[in-house]
Amino acid sequence: MQFALRLVRKTMERALRKGEIHGVPDVVPEDMASIRTGIYVAAFENPGRKARGRVGSHLPTKASLAEEIIHQTVNLLQTFPFRKEDLPYLTYEILLTHPPSLLAALSALRSDAGLLVRTSRGASGISLPSAQVRTPEERLREACVNGGIDQDTQDTRVYEFTVDVIREDV
Repeated sequence: MQFALRLVRKTMERALRKGEIHGVPDVVPEDMASIRTGIYVAAFENPGRKARGRVGSHLPTKASLAEEIIHQTVNLLQTFPFRKEDLPYLTYEILLTHPPSLLAALSALRSDAGLLVRTSRGASGISLPSAQVRTPEERLREACVNGGIDQDTQDTRVYEFTVDVIREDV
């Protein structure tokens, strides 16, 4: 999956250096062409792995993983301030999400899993796994805030989803 990280890097570099966004490369590894999953793309500044931004979706929005990576990398560029001078110091991470499953109890949430909250009216909020140790209740509050959900007045269901992390070696 190193190709996926190279695609993030190449998309960031072309956009910041040349102001261009290219489509999917002509040659894509077969395993990337067949994967359809939600992803999150994150950028970190080194030294220290300081978070610079993360965007994405827990559900796929494009026809292939390569298209998904380019789309979310462009979203990252549009959402957070980056300059071409930042490029030598940036490292990237991709989170591949798996379909969510209903949690029987919030206490069953694993720390390495994502948390999805959905309301009966279609609103949803996410809490991604992180290096910070947080309780399931804190993660539920975070997901509700992210989705604009009032958990005291809205009927909600809580789901868990697994995440595969692809990280650049520093």
